[in-house]
Amino acid sequence: MSDIKRDPLDLLLRIQQAQAGEDVGDGSLNIRRGVGFEINNVQLVAPLEQVGEIVKAETITPVPLTPAWVLGVSNVRGNVFTIVDLPGFLGFKVKAIRSAINVIVLSAKGFRTAVRVSEVRGLKQLPDDMAEGQLEEINDKIRPFINRVLHLEDGVWGEFDFMKLARTEEFISVGATEDAA
Repeated sequence: MSDIKRDPLDLLLRIQQAQAGEDVGDGSLNIRRGVGFEINNVQLVAPLEQVGEIVKAETITPVPLTPAWVLGVSNVRGNVFTIVDLPGFLGFKVKAIRSAINVIVLSAKGFRTAVRVSEVRGLKQLPDDMAEGQLEEINDKIRPFINRVLHLEDGVWGEFDFMKLARTEEFISVGATEDAA
């Protein structure tokens, strides 16, 4: 039997590397991975360890007396998640829901929260030795949640920290569960 890695994320990364004509080697380089997404035309990437999964929220039930950026709750495989419009939370216009939407489920203990973003862009490679930019290149509304600005081959990306988001009082007030530590 071959010694091929069976991790689905590793397989997806290898496919993307092969399509881009990159070396798919043994993966021994010191490369972090992240999930790329957009908020109002700003390219962002969240470290993979902060993302639980990306799912389609088929039915979202509105919750009365919540801010406009709280879209409601949704049942995903038997777990109820609060669905937050991340652009709306950051002060951008909240878009109406017309059909099922893709959401990023946060991987944070005590939170059953998923965020809607403008667009999910797939896996990104984040080598430790990449060029970093200035925070001034990132929108003021997004800047508090950015760890660093990265210059990748396909543009400037802000490394978005979902853990910083999960620690903000305004976000906690709608995203916390009773088992939060």
